[in-house]
Amino acid sequence: MQTFIIRFPSITYAQKAGRLLEQKGIRARLTRGNTHGCSYGLEIYAQSPDEVKAFLEEQGVIFSI
Repeated sequence: MQTFIIRFPSITYAQKAGRLLEQKGIRARLTRGNTHGCSYGLEIYAQSPDEVKAFLEEQGVIFSI
């Protein structure tokens, strides 16, 4: 199991991604990107970061690494 963080441009995208990953059985925890601005992230616990990224892209979720 690996832990990695994916950043999102807003809390809305982070929450959407968190719900989608939860439905897929992948654990994710919401984090704050920084103290200024609207950056949020998900700390994700999964076997394959590439699989998670591909899944989020398929779902139309905007994110950055």
